[in-house]
Amino acid sequence: MNMIMMLAELLPLAKNEIAGFLVLPIFIAFFVGIFAFAIYSHKKAKERWVQFARTYGLIHNPAGWGSQSHMSGWFDGVYVHIGTVTRGSGKNRHTYTQFQAMLAGGVMPYGLQIYQETIFSKVGVFFGGQDIQIGDQQLDASFVFKGNNPADVHRLVTIPAVRGALFDMLSRQPNFVLDANRVLVEKNGFISDLAVMYTTLVACVQLVQVLHGICGVGAPPAQAAPAPAMAPVELPVAAAPPKAAQAPRKAAPKAALPGPKPDNTPRGDGGTFVLFDKLGDSSLGSTERDALLEKLKARPVSVPVVIDRVDYTSSFDVPENLRDGRTVLGTINGLSTKVAVRFPKSRDRDVVNLRRGEPMTVQAKVNGWDALFDRLNVDAA
Repeated sequence: MNMIMMLAELLPLAKNEIAGFLVLPIFIAFFVGIFAFAIYSHKKAKERWVQFARTYGLIHNPAGWGSQSHMSGWFDGVYVHIGTVTRGSGKNRHTYTQFQAMLAGGVMPYGLQIYQETIFSKVGVFFGGQDIQIGDQQLDASFVFKGNNPADVHRLVTIPAVRGALFDMLSRQPNFVLDANRVLVEKNGFISDLAVMYTTLVACVQLVQVLHGICGVGAPPAQAAPAPAMAPVELPVAAAPPKAAQAPRKAAPKAALPGPKPDNTPRGDGGTFVLFDKLGDSSLGSTERDALLEKLKARPVSVPVVIDRVDYTSSFDVPENLRDGRTVLGTINGLSTKVAVRFPKSRDRDVVNLRRGEPMTVQAKVNGWDALFDRLNVDAA
């Protein structure tokens, strides 16, 4: 009788042990399957990047050790760059895809920055410049304007073609940022949908083309991408994009190439960001690098930085006005080029609380190239 009772008590335990033994391999197979699918999906995404670059005449640089995948080149006469950037760590680690179209050097007001009011947290800290009220109710309600010379910014954005282009861009890519160097759109994740890549890049390029046309840079593109219908200037700040603006994205087949090949003839100098981009090329010779640096030293530049860390400034060649200050180390936002920004001690309050992964834009003068750490040195203005 006791034996029967003991067997009755052990039977449920045995069932649990058997169930656990069977469930464990199922869980292992499930997670292995997820991991294998992730690898397969990422491989296919990289193949689509290669396809996109080859089709549209861009140079693709696959991700290497410690680097991010990116492509760059000329697209309808505008220098463009598509790249990935990873910010944060652990559970807060996220990858973003950035689409950029570069403005010719010196054509935009110094310190210019324009973005939608609601995305200020994505833009980050901006050193220099000031908030500018344009006096146009719709513009002021829809955008934040910054710049060192308010009169220059006002003059630019109240030109009817520029005003219309800004609202058109707001309807197509609401999270865009326009600064003195480029038009930037950042999207969450590793974007590899060909239609999304194409429409986003074309939107950035067409805004730059409008600005170049106003400033007299280059000739009209020989084979421009189809121009979109201009959004009405009465577009509300938080309004959803018009259905007409969304239709091409939904209709474009993912497997097919979404648009015509552009005219990749360079027009203009490509701007400061072309020089920043080329400096990040590890195969660049010292003579070529010195030539790029001389061009950058010619005038102050706006440098967007993704912060890695903040250190005390320490170097034997530190100018007197920068001694005992802080140095912000990071990469130029959207590029692989590393940068060190030196601040005077009087700016300690601005930089000591900056955190890894935060974006910031600083107005600075290019100082030189640090061959030991393979990075660009700039001094905050």
